[in-house]
Amino acid sequence: MTVDEAKLEGRARCSVPLGSIRVDNDDTKTEHFGQWATNKKTEPAKCTFDLDVPSVKLPPPVEAKHPIPFTSEGTFTICGRSRADHRPERIQGTVIYLPAGTYGSKRTLRIRARIEHFDREKYGVTPKNTPGWLARVQQLADVVGTEGTIDVNLFATAPNGAEGEKQE
Repeated sequence: MTVDEAKLEGRARCSVPLGSIRVDNDDTKTEHFGQWATNKKTEPAKCTFDLDVPSVKLPPPVEAKHPIPFTSEGTFTICGRSRADHRPERIQGTVIYLPAGTYGSKRTLRIRARIEHFDREKYGVTPKNTPGWLARVQQLADVVGTEGTIDVNLFATAPNGAEGEKQE
């Protein structure tokens, strides 16, 4: 994450291993999602779920410990595949600025974001694109819905010695 504090804007890039994604906190759904995400063409350990948010602008004022709502757009890549129509996803959330000493020894941003109406099939994450008899059987029942919501929760801290306008 890079933040320009003077302009109240920033950008972010996030990459998480496929194995860290949980679907409805259910082992079976999570396992099926993992099979479909790789389409059995890639080792799950080599697969990542990536998000790129090129611009986030916050309205003033930014006050410590007060949530500030934001709306932005970002693009996902799942196991190297982007959305079929190459359109971004709408992202809504809040940012809370936590001064040094509030949550650890560094300045921190707590970010909570939500992507609603995320359609996994637009990324080829589906049993239709996955070979094998198990995938054929999985097509018969809605084990994992085609559309859902992604919640992103993270803390971003300032690098050591960062007191300037930018932080990562």
